[in-house]
Amino acid sequence: MEDNISYSETLPIWWAMVWRGILLGLLAGFVAGFIGGIIAGVFGMADKAIIFGAVAGYLAGIPVSIWALRKALIAYKVKLR
Repeated sequence: MEDNISYSETLPIWWAMVWRGILLGLLAGFVAGFIGGIIAGVFGMADKAIIFGAVAGYLAGIPVSIWALRKALIAYKVKLR
């Protein structure tokens, strides 16, 4: 495997991934956390609503980060072998 990509080529791809991940991750995390907290409250576990919300928000961030990476690679037309 060749290592011939420079940092000046890598930085824009990284930044494209980061801003997409942060913006959409915050949104998805908020929505999933809100729903998780509501579900915990409905089932009478209001004391655990923070935990449910945090776990749901974290899990929502995983597909968002994968999507952000994919979009950044597509935007910069990165060819993977």
